[in-house]
Amino acid sequence: MSRVAIKVPELASKVTGKYACECEKIPLDMQEKEGLIFWLAELDDWVEEGEPICEGEVQKTTIQISAPCSGMIEKICLEDGDTFKFGDILGYIETEC
Repeated sequence: MSRVAIKVPELASKVTGKYACECEKIPLDMQEKEGLIFWLAELDDWVEEGEPICEGEVQKTTIQISAPCSGMIEKICLEDGDTFKFGDILGYIETEC
């Protein structure tokens, strides 16, 4: 078993490494702002890689954050309505790899 961090993407692209974002481009000035997180998945839920598991609201824009791998949501670091910055760790997925 291993642990994989769920992160808010730091770079402006459709796919940033293993972390996916629904918007094609997040402007750099927006990446310096804070946003609010809202979970679609819950603690101990099984999620598949690429499945949307939470949403972030930044400057009237909603981004979906997808699971970086398949596994069970082991820990949630930021709860619904908490403030995040781009690059923050939102939680962890336990995977069998």
